[in-house]
Amino acid sequence: CQGDYFGQLCQEECHCAEEACNKLNGQCCGQCKPQWVDASQCLVGFEEATSSKINPGASTDVSCVLRGSGRLRAGLSLHLSREEAQLVSNGIQELTVFSVGDVYTRQFRADDVTDGDKVFCLAVDQEDEIVAVLSTTVNEYVLPVLTSPPGLLHANVSLIAIKWSAWDAVKDTGEPPIVAYIPYYRKMSTKEWIAGTINNTSLTFTVVNLDSDTLYVFSVAAVREGEKGEGTRSPGISFRTHCDVSEISPVDVVAYLDVTSNAVNVSWQIPEDIVCTTGISFFNIYVEEVGIDGNPQFHKTIEGDIRWAILENMKKGNYTFLVTFTIDTESDFSETSEVISIVEDLAGTPDAK
Repeated sequence: CQGDYFGQLCQEECHCAEEACNKLNGQCCGQCKPQWVDASQCLVGFEEATSSKINPGASTDVSCVLRGSGRLRAGLSLHLSREEAQLVSNGIQELTVFSVGDVYTRQFRADDVTDGDKVFCLAVDQEDEIVAVLSTTVNEYVLPVLTSPPGLLHANVSLIAIKWSAWDAVKDTGEPPIVAYIPYYRKMSTKEWIAGTINNTSLTFTVVNLDSDTLYVFSVAAVREGEKGEGTRSPGISFRTHCDVSEISPVDVVAYLDVTSNAVNVSWQIPEDIVCTTGISFFNIYVEEVGIDGNPQFHKTIEGDIRWAILENMKKGNYTFLVTFTIDTESDFSETSEVISIVEDLAGTPDAK
């Protein structure tokens, strides 16, 4: 067998240096490795030291496994230390102790560790001397990050609903499993993020009671299983709530009969003090026949960037005209125009704007 291995297949490791190891049965005659004691035969020592892989910033659970008969282990105590040559146990908690035959296991939890840190299983004798040492290295998972921003599902005056794609091992970064997503939002004018409800594996989020006509930024963090598993937020994206039209209506509605074109021209304005970043979607033209119940009646819709309409093919009668506008919901009616009298049916070309 090459090196410090022994046995029929050369797969078992000697407890001592190669020159002190019997390559047939593994018996030692001194020169014990650092994790083994009993200087003559190296029969007592650490068989294994393991630490749980963790999310960054989480605690790691460490198992120190000591092999040796109860008689040989007598007088030894097991500890976990941050240093190899001395016992430094700050932030280390003992969890459980158990033994099976000649194997004695003590488990610990270590706080404040990062990727690549080493912690040390120590065997200490009755004279407080460290007689055996075996280290284990802390390994961390890479937290998941969504590389694309969320998208817009719906927005209105006081609500924005977003959606996002599930974490994907090809296009996103980090390690699974993903157990939840946390949506975040804030006003564009502030820096303080607000965390939404943890959505488990839902891929949508709705926030209500927002200010109207206001820009909000949204981002989503993926969460992997385990303590402190939340990854960095995704790129942010902004969406704006709609203007509130509940107490606003068009003004200066003017209607007149254009004999030349054989049509009624209607124009209007919006209040000068209206500030609506999202813009108006539509204007809605209503016709009210004077003295007839059941009015006003919807007549036509005009694009939101236009302030006039031509109404053709109207029957004779006396009419007034009203206008509303729509962003997310429809505004109140404007004041009525002056009465327009049509003495005979208007037979013009098909309705224009």
